[in-house]
Amino acid sequence: MKPAALTLTVGMICAKVTFCGWTAETNSAQTKVLPARSMLTMGGIVTSPERKVSPLFTGKELPRPPKQKSGWSPPTASLPTNYVTATALLFAQGLADPRGCDYREIEIGTGNVWSGDGGVVKTHGWVLPGRGEQRFTIGWNGLVYPAVSVGTNADLNADVMALATNGFTSWQSALPEGANVFPGTLQGVKGCLLLRLGRTDLATAYWLALEHEELISETSWRDVSHRPTSWSLPIRSNCRTPIHI
Repeated sequence: MKPAALTLTVGMICAKVTFCGWTAETNSAQTKVLPARSMLTMGGIVTSPERKVSPLFTGKELPRPPKQKSGWSPPTASLPTNYVTATALLFAQGLADPRGCDYREIEIGTGNVWSGDGGVVKTHGWVLPGRGEQRFTIGWNGLVYPAVSVGTNADLNADVMALATNGFTSWQSALPEGANVFPGTLQGVKGCLLLRLGRTDLATAYWLALEHEELISETSWRDVSHRPTSWSLPIRSNCRTPIHI
């Protein structure tokens, strides 16, 4: 599986990641931008493009997804037991539940442990129900984000199939937050979200892709599945990020 041809490089990794482009309905105007940054890494010079500055979240709290406390019975599937039990445990401990949310094109602010603000990124995620001026979304790392903008419906099937056949991998165990919320990166927690949605077919395809890349095994699932979320949490709390929780 080879990384896709890309227009956006992320963090201190020696590969590029392409984010889909679309026209989104913007909730708030953004005028300030982060300049493009270049740095020397083990793989050569890596450049991140110019991005809009992440807006600060001024609300008192992030909302709870509508199905967070609803019951869930693991679907019948020929998947490792650890895969299923890790999923149940993560959601019991607060991983954001995407059930009852629309999968759409979104823009969200991100942090960066090296530079503070990771800027606004375009990606796909689950939009919580609501009609207020401020909308909220669930990223592919299982965290809730204030939305900078919300666009049209996205195709979950197409995203997962592209991920399973041409997903992005890195030699680093930790990726920048902007990469964690991108559907094209192969990381264990994404399978938990799919299983929670009842999409056993997609969760199985994703598991097989992880196994093919030797990123996961039946015995390592509990360790690998939580990494994107545990990496993003300190980014959001310790850096000059748009989200204060």
